[in-house]
Parts: sequence; C-alpha cells; structure tokens
Amino acid sequence: MIRPKSNRQIIPWSLFFAALFSLSLDYWNWDQPVGIGPLHLPVWIYGFILLQLLLAAGIYLFSRKFWREPSQSE
Repeated sequence: MIRPKSNRQIIPWSLFFAALFSLSLDYWNWDQPVGIGPLHLPVWIYGFILLQLLLAAGIYLFSRKFWREPSQSE
C-alpha cells in the first residue's frame, strides 16, 4: 500500500503528474498543420514519446520511493 509520510511528499508528486497530464492535452497544436520531422514521422510523435518516457520515469521513481511489501498485519 502507498502511504506517503506527509503532505510535503504528496504535493511534488501531485504537481509532477498534473503537469504531465496538462502537457499531454496538447492544446497549443490543436488546429496547426501536421509537420513532418526526422524519420518522416509527425512532429507530435516525438513530444508523445518524451511525455511517455517522463511518465515511465515518474512512475518508476514514485513506486521505488513509496511502494512497500505488505506486512503480515495488512
């Protein structure tokens, strides 16, 4: 079970995941023409890959810090 020790630990993680969520909405490119980048892929693919890598790293760090083995009493 995940049990942060205090609000001081919850707030940075909440802000990090909220920022990733906000960046994933991609409002600023909504009506823009699709540009082609390296490897002949749309440019938004590279932003999506970067966001996914940041999300994976965030989940990894969050789980390493807060996930524990359940005790016998839980």
